[in-house]
Amino acid sequence: MAIGDAYATAAEYRAAVDRTDAADDAIIGRDLTALSRYLDWKLNQRAGFQKDAAVTVRVYEGDGTRRLLLRFSIASATGLIVTRDTDADGDFADETALTSNTDFELRPLDADKYPEARPWTELYIPSWAPTYGTWYEGERVQVTAIHGWPAVPAAIKSGTIWLTSIVRIESPYATQQIQELDQLVQASPQARSILNGLMQSYNHYPVVVA
Repeated sequence: MAIGDAYATAAEYRAAVDRTDAADDAIIGRDLTALSRYLDWKLNQRAGFQKDAAVTVRVYEGDGTRRLLLRFSIASATGLIVTRDTDADGDFADETALTSNTDFELRPLDADKYPEARPWTELYIPSWAPTYGTWYEGERVQVTAIHGWPAVPAAIKSGTIWLTSIVRIESPYATQQIQELDQLVQASPQARSILNGLMQSYNHYPVVVA
């Protein structure tokens, strides 16, 4: 899978709701994608929970501190290249790549050590860095990496399936009402409970869904 894909397949959905007829798989796939993007929005995960199939390039600007917060988290250290535009010419080809764990650290330090591995969300310049003490304000930094999450969290996959079943009125917890997507989720106590649980674990800014 790649960034932008749904967090569950039509086959996984049908297995969960005990359906065998694959005739509606295209529509189910569309609905799963819609609910996946809905979760991205509600959980403040702009890049979602998938990962790049190969390395991609993102460019950031420093803010004068030791921390460079990443809008697109890093799923794997394999192929990671970080480069500063030291001469401010907009070209990174003439720059020397920084050295991981010397010029910068990936943080959280233990992100890949959890039972469910998490991505790295910032580049931090440690006190022992030999050349730079901060990411200079306005200086462009190029990050080449496999962006995203190491794997779609099991709770996100399950949440996508069950919210989709509620929206599709294929769950006993469905409201039997035709409404806009967010209204449908908010109208179902079970759907709100699912969303609330995911927010506690996967939202950058946890909130409680009333």
